[in-house]
Amino acid sequence: KYFDLRLEFENMYKTSECNHINTMLEKLSICPIDETDYCMRYIKHMELIVYQMLNDGHHFEKPEYISANLQQGICSLEDNIEESTVVRARGLPWQCTDQDVAKFFRGLDIEK
Repeated sequence: KYFDLRLEFENMYKTSECNHINTMLEKLSICPIDETDYCMRYIKHMELIVYQMLNDGHHFEKPEYISANLQQGICSLEDNIEESTVVRARGLPWQCTDQDVAKFFRGLDIEK
């Protein structure tokens, strides 16, 4: 389980402009921490944002769940793929066939 901080922030403060931690800090008038390690700085900034949200009365109630079980693929290698289907997949050679792409995505938990 986890909470999407950006989504929680947007719901709490009725904004859709916060795509980055620094923007959230700015909106809450929180001064950024001077920390050399990027990961530690990022975590401390998230901590400050969560603390301020709790002080402002926010309740983290509905966590998002990570599915422990994978669903079957939405297509098999034998299925025909519609011509209008578009997906951006990085790391595949440009000469891949439709079947190669289907094989690449087989086993992933993909929503229809």
